[in-house]
Amino acid sequence: VTNRGLETIDNKVTTYDAQITYLRLVRQAVVALGDSLEVVPVLASSFEPGDETSWVCTLRDDVMFSDGSSVTSEDVKVALDSYLATEGNSFAAQWPEVPTVDVVDDKKFVLRTTKRVVNLDRLITNVTVIPASSNRPGNVDDALGSGPYVVESFDKGAQTLVLVPNQANASVSSLSRITARYIGEDSARVNAIKAGEVHVVDSVTPDMASE
Repeated sequence: VTNRGLETIDNKVTTYDAQITYLRLVRQAVVALGDSLEVVPVLASSFEPGDETSWVCTLRDDVMFSDGSSVTSEDVKVALDSYLATEGNSFAAQWPEVPTVDVVDDKKFVLRTTKRVVNLDRLITNVTVIPASSNRPGNVDDALGSGPYVVESFDKGAQTLVLVPNQANASVSSLSRITARYIGEDSARVNAIKAGEVHVVDSVTPDMASE
């Protein structure tokens, strides 16, 4: 249960942690931050500096979208271009410059900048990848992902999101169904978890947490 409305699962247009948590179950980035905030590969098999102004990425051969199609360098290129071109994207402002993406082949690309960007591997953790044919600047809720879950339903009116395992990636799905919904009042969220109606609540006051 979240304390804010479920309006999107596209991280180009949200910085709300709970929404980003749900979307990362559906859409993945080239790399992510691990438990100790280290950079770990996700879609990539390697992501390393080429020289002071370039980073070289090789994508895993086995990663695919939920329809079985392969994740390619072009998908990453369009994802990055769309992400940085989205108006109002506060994360995009953290990039000191827009890198160029040189596609070497379907599974290898090079990010190039005019100056050294030492944290580019951390910046790109915010760029989740969907098929290039579906991507564009702005909100895209209905595209395929490569994560362990797919969207079964997303009712923005009822503020309810239902995720089920991605059969193309089912080996990493530990739950058969995840339902996320919005409850605005702190006390209502606490009462829901105390009654066993929900398993996890997002953001309650310290005094309520002790209940």
